[in-house]
Amino acid sequence: MTGTPDDLERLLRWYPSAWRDRYGDELVALLEDELDGAAPDVRLRMSLAASGIRQRAASSALVGDGGDAALRLRSGALVVLVGWAMLLVGGAAFAKASEHFTSARPPGAQTLARGAHAAVVAVAVTCGVLVLTGAVLALPATVRYLRGGGWPTVAGRAHVAVSAVVATGFATVGLGAWAHHLDVHARNGGDGAYSAAFLAWGALVAVTE
Repeated sequence: MTGTPDDLERLLRWYPSAWRDRYGDELVALLEDELDGAAPDVRLRMSLAASGIRQRAASSALVGDGGDAALRLRSGALVVLVGWAMLLVGGAAFAKASEHFTSARPPGAQTLARGAHAAVVAVAVTCGVLVLTGAVLALPATVRYLRGGGWPTVAGRAHVAVSAVVATGFATVGLGAWAHHLDVHARNGGDGAYSAAFLAWGALVAVTE
């Protein structure tokens, strides 16, 4: 198997389009000279992938000092939202794992567990209030942006988000109805089909967030 220019150009898809437009032809020519007709090995592929991901992060102002203030602000907001989504997934897993902790411990040994659980719940509620406060504060600017002609730029993403929320809602209702017909053992790993459906629902929730 030989490394053709098309194969090398496909490897450059790890890089952002603006970078490829500026440097892609030069890099392909350099790789052709280095490979001399041979196929790129796994090490080269991994190196290009890692370099491309770093370049995408830099061009999005996720790392480094590049980009203007607006881009850095947008990237920072994206990092916060992704972090919040991951926390929601972790919080849901924690809530599921700890829902029966009081009945699983001796009555005299529940003080510490109850206190720890209450502390986690308090932190979760506080974070939720802070996120909702931020959303309310950002609402006027969002409305101004949409009224100023910004809707076409976000319409596609908005439609996908709404569809994901609706799908998650139906899945949640269906999974809840199924769970009510199962005993505790079946809901906690005893029923393989329900466990698989629960994992799929969790993945859907993570995507929706």
